[in-house]
Amino acid sequence: MKNKLKYLPTLLLTLTTAFAATLLSSASVEADISKNAVVNVLPVCSFTNSESSYETSISMAGGTLENTESLIRPTFDVSCNSTNGFSVNAIGFSPNTSGGTGVDGNTNMYGEYGNIATGTSGTASYWSFKVTSASASANSSATIQPNGVGSNTYATYSNIPSSTTPIVNYAGPTTPGYVTGSVRTDYQVYANPGQPAGTYTGMVKYTMVVNS
Repeated sequence: MKNKLKYLPTLLLTLTTAFAATLLSSASVEADISKNAVVNVLPVCSFTNSESSYETSISMAGGTLENTESLIRPTFDVSCNSTNGFSVNAIGFSPNTSGGTGVDGNTNMYGEYGNIATGTSGTASYWSFKVTSASASANSSATIQPNGVGSNTYATYSNIPSSTTPIVNYAGPTTPGYVTGSVRTDYQVYANPGQPAGTYTGMVKYTMVVNS
């Protein structure tokens, strides 16, 4: 059985600069003029990799559990100049038809002969993901977030989120400037012995959101 896993980092925030000026004048002979300029620079956050998507494939036999941790896979780099820091979020983005595009909130792997639901244990086929590593520049820190199961975090294999969910939080910079970092995620799949042979595709969309 060949299982194809895809994940898609997505850039959400762009730079916007607004400029406003106010001119006040007096009718007196000795005119006084006051000019006020206000510049509002919004945070600039981005995934800095040149690629917008990455694809990883694994082949496995029915009745086995496999993951991508031993594979050489790209991490995705992040950067942001938000003074309050930012988070990296994840949401299931799997297709629900053969050759279809991703659908926000879909956490299944789709195959021609059936689906594989997200999960971390059991006798039925399942797939999951985790944050294998998260690093930050010296002026910040990266914290892998709780996954809602006891005291576990997304550093352990977790269900694919069905809604946008923070998985790594970056603290605001201790010195002015950009916070940069790197995140690697990995995937795990269990194939029940009765799972029909074929290719199954699952996707996760990653986004960045500045902290309020």
